[in-house]
Amino acid sequence: MNRLFLIILAVLLSLSVFAQHDYEGLIDVRHYTINLDISDFSGRTISGNTVLNLSTTEENVSTIYLYLLHLTVDSIGSNDYEVASFSHNDSIITINFASAPVANQPFDLDVYYHGAPQTDPSGWGGFYFSGNYAFNMGCGFDDVPHNYGRVWFPCNDNFTDKAKYTTIITTQSENTAISSGELVDTQVDNETGKTTYRWELTQEIPTYLQSVAVGAYYHHHSVYHGVSRDIPVDIYGYPNDSAKIASSFYRLDTTLRVYENLFGEYPWQRIGYVLVNFSSGAMEHVGNISIGRSFVTQGPGVYETLYYHELSHHWFGDLVTCASAEDMWLNEGWATYCETIWKEFVCGHDAAREYRHNAHSNVLTQTYLKDGYHPLTPFPVDNTYSSTVYDKGASVVHTLRNYLDDEVFFEAVRAYLNEYSYRNATSYQFRDFLTQHTGIDMTPFFESWVFTKGFPHFSIDSTDIVANGGNYDVTVYVKQKMLEREMLTNDNRIEIAFMKPDFSVETRVLEFSGETGSQTFTLPFEPALVMCDLYERTADATVDDAVIVDTTVTINFLKTDCSMVVSDIAGEAMVRTTCNYVAPDDFLEPIQGLQIVPSRYWLVESIRPNNFTASMKFKFNCTGNSTTAGWELPYIQSSDRDSLSLVYRRDRSENWRVIPAQYSKAMQRFTVDNFADGEYALAIRNGYSGVSRLTADSFSVYPNPSEGQVWVSFGAAFNGDVQVVDMNGKVLMHRRVKGTEAELNLKHLSAGTYIVVVKGKSGTASRKIEIR
Repeated sequence: MNRLFLIILAVLLSLSVFAQHDYEGLIDVRHYTINLDISDFSGRTISGNTVLNLSTTEENVSTIYLYLLHLTVDSIGSNDYEVASFSHNDSIITINFASAPVANQPFDLDVYYHGAPQTDPSGWGGFYFSGNYAFNMGCGFDDVPHNYGRVWFPCNDNFTDKAKYTTIITTQSENTAISSGELVDTQVDNETGKTTYRWELTQEIPTYLQSVAVGAYYHHHSVYHGVSRDIPVDIYGYPNDSAKIASSFYRLDTTLRVYENLFGEYPWQRIGYVLVNFSSGAMEHVGNISIGRSFVTQGPGVYETLYYHELSHHWFGDLVTCASAEDMWLNEGWATYCETIWKEFVCGHDAAREYRHNAHSNVLTQTYLKDGYHPLTPFPVDNTYSSTVYDKGASVVHTLRNYLDDEVFFEAVRAYLNEYSYRNATSYQFRDFLTQHTGIDMTPFFESWVFTKGFPHFSIDSTDIVANGGNYDVTVYVKQKMLEREMLTNDNRIEIAFMKPDFSVETRVLEFSGETGSQTFTLPFEPALVMCDLYERTADATVDDAVIVDTTVTINFLKTDCSMVVSDIAGEAMVRTTCNYVAPDDFLEPIQGLQIVPSRYWLVESIRPNNFTASMKFKFNCTGNSTTAGWELPYIQSSDRDSLSLVYRRDRSENWRVIPAQYSKAMQRFTVDNFADGEYALAIRNGYSGVSRLTADSFSVYPNPSEGQVWVSFGAAFNGDVQVVDMNGKVLMHRRVKGTEAELNLKHLSAGTYIVVVKGKSGTASRKIEIR
């Protein structure tokens, strides 16, 4: 499903979690027959029964448990085994048999019930009545477990117990009832003025993907000519939405063809959408995607990524389902990345690159404000549907694609979807499958990108170019840094771009492990410029932007927080800016009274004609609060803004130096006339030598002395920066902290005395610590 501007609440239902861990594995449901009357729109109630064809998975199981949320159970019976008693605590039905059913032998259990179905506390998910329409959204963003079949039928409500469905819905004859699968029968009862619809889903799905929608719907039917069969397409909308539906879904067939070619044949009985009165997105019910009506009626091109995010779930999430909520990135991260794939194969490469560029920039600058820093898995169950899972998940899929290259990646994805079709997978199973299928050990990749928080950062340290006959041997030296992590990534594959004077580019892949690496490439030309990851194929802690200009112009590099004003040019120039969201290197030689701000730094690279005059603005942001914070907020306090300087170096062989620049405190930017290629960073005059507004009593460091594992504990919630500095003032480690405690691994430091510096909104304070 796609979450739109939803504030995720952290609410845990301990009873449901207990039930999920202890009860669900005792039964295996093969088939549900859901038989409901949904015609009480004024009372907002449903009534009927569900027959579960199930078996116990172990011998001597005489008590089983089903989920049913806030509905009243009328009776429970079975023709196969006597039901001795049952109880319902409003969430869990406990069913006691007179004798234990035979393990692994299916039997029918019939549950009659009625009541007013519920919605999730967050507002996202559950069963909704809206005027004379009713529908479900199969996941609850707050409730645990998130599966929300239980709001309208008794079930084994988890990701792994998949079953087939017969759905029988009776409603007023002016209405239509829609469900997953194929409509096989319609019965009209003239005496009651009601019609009964029977839908059959012949493939197995988990409970959260089953659906129902009831109302005065108009049916838009067509046929998609798939790669191996004709597939019905059914879109159910409000009666006056016909023209808008046709225009909004005009690229549906094209998208289906792309997905089938990339991921394999469409695996379900039909393709379907149903419009519902819901303002927060859509839900990927199998063959019957529930989508907010307002997202369709605004016309073509507005919300197409939402339509085709949900459609892609029919491979990622519906066909192969995450084994638990902790692995939700396998569903949502992949579907979110399919938005980029849709852009690329339907709208064009440039559109896709811009879309991914903007998306990853938001991951680096916004996701941590919403979620903090987490690995993709295991992800906290109280925030499953988070930006980390969706958006960082998509960035990791993008990186995986380019790590393997397209041919290997898409072939492996098709094989994975085929191997685990109609089943579940964990991240570890996915990793091991890729390793076995591709012959590439994926352990280092998954350890860094999936199982570790934060991001790696890659940059070119230096290059060495040597003529070799008619060719050139170019040795590229690279360096790895870390954003909010303490583990270096191994088995890296980073694309290096070699640009000619005419701006044409050849690329090679550089492989290395650890903090530094190098590789020599033989090229048939002498490169005018060597760049790291020009096309942003690796979603590390950088965002870059490049432009070719041939006239006077103002260029806003929005995602790198730079802007360029070209005032004179004869010919063409290529200018690339990169915003590096890691601390810049410290001074090679300390400058008295000057401290590098460890927030980020910029890199400017160019090929320019002799007659080229331009200025560059570097923008920073130290305003906001904990939810809208600028990147520099933890590093630069209000009183520091009068002491800021811009420092520059051509490359890592030089020391930083303060350069002339126009400083606008109000606009939070420095402007450099006739800028040079190289690195730029912020620095504070007087550094940490000023009077601390925080006090040492504001935090504690323990144990002290320490063997290297150190905790910094705050008396209250803290949002800021923690640094470890040696006695010469050199920053050895920095961490952005949001919470009441931070753990630091200092085992790599030599024995001696160090300073732990804490910098927050109220100032700076420090404590000494001894490392043994």
